[in-house]
Amino acid sequence: MPKKENQKFKSLLVAKILIEETDDKHPLTTDDILERISDIETDPPEYRSVLRDIHQLDTFFQIQEENDNDFGYVIDKSDEYYNRGWKIIQRPFEYEDIQLLIEAINSSKGISHKKSNELKEKVASLRSIHEKEKLLDINVYTLGRTKTDTDILLLLGSINDAIEHNHKLSFVYKNYTFNDKGKIEKVSRRQGKEYVVSPYQILMSESNYYLLAYNSYFQSIIPYRIDRMEKTFEVEEEREGFEEYRMINFNDFFKETFNMWIGDRMLVKLLFTNDLLYTVIDRFGKENIQRYDENHFTLIAKVMVSNQFYSWLAGFGSKVKILEPKELAEDYKLYIKSIYDDIK
Repeated sequence: MPKKENQKFKSLLVAKILIEETDDKHPLTTDDILERISDIETDPPEYRSVLRDIHQLDTFFQIQEENDNDFGYVIDKSDEYYNRGWKIIQRPFEYEDIQLLIEAINSSKGISHKKSNELKEKVASLRSIHEKEKLLDINVYTLGRTKTDTDILLLLGSINDAIEHNHKLSFVYKNYTFNDKGKIEKVSRRQGKEYVVSPYQILMSESNYYLLAYNSYFQSIIPYRIDRMEKTFEVEEEREGFEEYRMINFNDFFKETFNMWIGDRMLVKLLFTNDLLYTVIDRFGKENIQRYDENHFTLIAKVMVSNQFYSWLAGFGSKVKILEPKELAEDYKLYIKSIYDDIK
């Protein structure tokens, strides 16, 4: 008897059903698989035909396993009364592998919520539908950090292209400000005028992506936050500043200063000048920020009060002030005075 025209399609359908629906705890019998195919096909196959497909797949997967050093699928048949049927018991990625990837995506500050959901959906689909449901319930928070609202992965493509082609890169750089109604909004710096730089290296520090690029105006290598970029575009001009880039010591370029604080956790109210809005939102988020006047805003947050915290504040000079608690403001003044005395 000649094979039906959809024979090859049926074989692929059997593989798809096994890969998507089965795992060690969720086998399917040959009748189960036949029933699922019958729901799709108007002319359902015979039992023996489906069973033959399963055996052929089993042979194919065994060959792949031998050639790829166990990096493939393995079908197992269980005859236990409460667990009988065919099931995929080995996949290219173990459950724990996918769990680790999802936790990394969840906790990455540099990936937006939208892109995080897309990536988690894709990697969880590498396991069965039953395990996928459990994997997508994983929720890991990045403590003290907020996710970006920029699709960084799209930006990385054009940046990498420019680097690969030895070309310059143009982009619009964004910042936060208050609108007329006192709401926080994102605006373009330099009235939307494009930056044109020579890109060299993408780095990550404290979950933030940075582009190291040579700025010909300042004649130096400058780090640009990639989540603050928009409209990245490869400019067909040869890059400049290679010698300046070659002299960089990457281990010294970024210093971790904020996330290793130890001290007493305390609720504080701080006053900042508006030009520090992006920096503060990046650290604490938007939720507890209020406009104070035309030039200032306030932040209420719990922080670890320590010399490291005071050092971070001191880096902003007169652009920051501790409003509450008053005793903390006095203690900060003593810290500043001690630094001044040490310098003298």
